[in-house]
Amino acid sequence: MSRSAVKKSLLKKPYVISVICQKGGVGKTTCAIVLSTLLASMGYKVLGLDVDQQGNYTETFTGISIRDLRLDGYLGVIYAINPAEDPREFLVKENELSDRLPENFDLLIGDERTGFFSEKIREYKIQDKNSVLKNMIARFDTDYDFVIIDTAPALSPMLTNALVASDGVVCIYQPEKYCYSAMFSLFETIREVQAFNPNLKPLGILTALMDGRRSDMQEFVDLIFGDQELGKYCFKTIISRKASTGRLAYAGVVKRINPEADLGMKQYVPFVKELLERIRKN
Repeated sequence: MSRSAVKKSLLKKPYVISVICQKGGVGKTTCAIVLSTLLASMGYKVLGLDVDQQGNYTETFTGISIRDLRLDGYLGVIYAINPAEDPREFLVKENELSDRLPENFDLLIGDERTGFFSEKIREYKIQDKNSVLKNMIARFDTDYDFVIIDTAPALSPMLTNALVASDGVVCIYQPEKYCYSAMFSLFETIREVQAFNPNLKPLGILTALMDGRRSDMQEFVDLIFGDQELGKYCFKTIISRKASTGRLAYAGVVKRINPEADLGMKQYVPFVKELLERIRKN
């Protein structure tokens, strides 16, 4: 699908997508990283927001530990939410870390200080506690086509903010027992947040970290696809556990520094096509 076809459907503001799961270790951040990179490679202007205090999204794109970024003076999302500041001043732009950041991609880092989100809301005297991220995103230039938010794997005020700020949600599902149970709780969370953001759409459930050697995983794939409530949201694409994909976290997503970057991201391409089609329809 062409960039112009989707852009026309997005009206005149960025389309905001949160990548979420209330269980950790399911491939959520990898999906957010690859989604951001592939959209940027298609010519879309992408803003990446890391609102997970683990900062894995940040470390992949910068190649620098979040502790070292903090010591070097990078401030990121927890300071950009301050209404008294210009959030654009806190961006890491592609020309700053040109060997690691893709073209058409800017980053608002996250680090350990993101855990102080609620405290910062009080410090900045922000009244509307659920719309902090939404209001911050609105203050960026309208040059961005997409904003991708990598969230923490827990129900929290920051997750609520990410969902209130979002137009769509991509839910990551690892086909195992605990994640299967978490999916139902996750959709309850989405429905509750729709009271604050009635335009929020579940764009779909992406099955990730699939190991074809495990029959139990196939059973949980069949369960989620066959579920009366959740099955209709499942993307046809299933992401397998692959070494080249796993190595993106430390080798990076830019081909000139990671020769197998394209190989690691290849299996996500059909998912991105499905996603853009769903956005266009919405």
